[in-house]
Amino acid sequence: MLSADPLTQVHARDLPSQDKVDRQFVRISAAWWERHLVEHGFAPLTLTVRDGHRGLDRSDLFAIARDATHDPLPLLWAAIAWGAGSHRRLCLQRIRSVAEDPARARRLLSEAASASTADPEGAYRALAPDSRPAIRYLGAAFFTKFLYFAGAGDQAHPCVILDSNVAFGLRSLGETGWPTSGWSASRYGELTTRLRQVAAHLDTAERPVRPDQVEYWLFQIGKQGLRPAVAGAGVHPARV
Repeated sequence: MLSADPLTQVHARDLPSQDKVDRQFVRISAAWWERHLVEHGFAPLTLTVRDGHRGLDRSDLFAIARDATHDPLPLLWAAIAWGAGSHRRLCLQRIRSVAEDPARARRLLSEAASASTADPEGAYRALAPDSRPAIRYLGAAFFTKFLYFAGAGDQAHPCVILDSNVAFGLRSLGETGWPTSGWSASRYGELTTRLRQVAAHLDTAERPVRPDQVEYWLFQIGKQGLRPAVAGAGVHPARV
């Protein structure tokens, strides 16, 4: 029941704005990604420039999703690069894993992207059957970014990002049973349902609320190690 959900302590005024979420910009090394993608037979990333730095924000990835309707790999690489930023641990292994059988990777990602529009749990399971990555080195922290961005910014898209920072955000709300990795498909389905319910509860004509605003709020709490104040006191973690 929504009233018993610890997430209800968030108020709409505590959440980052939709524009703030869409403009979450991550700096990306164009040279590193171009070198390794091209040497494995893939096209380089298309990056934008902000304040003299090359990278991507969420709106850029939504645009990539809209343009990459027949090939999911450009969106995958962009989602991984955006999620990794300057911490590229295992990114080369992810590229090599996809390069071993690109056709299989494209099939799995396309099936998951198709399921992501209405069945988050099924989409998750497509990329992690038996809770193990279907594509080696592509764990949930990265493939849920792909599932989220596959919605191309559609407010009705049910998938959200689940990574350790979001999980730590939930734990900061008192949900100490939430694991910080190794989530099941049912856990992911539960999270997407809860975030949609909370967003719908807070949404008004004057202040629309999307599930990804709640996700980003949790991410900021988890990343900063902040614990929300009591309901109504307001929570304003630093924006990144």
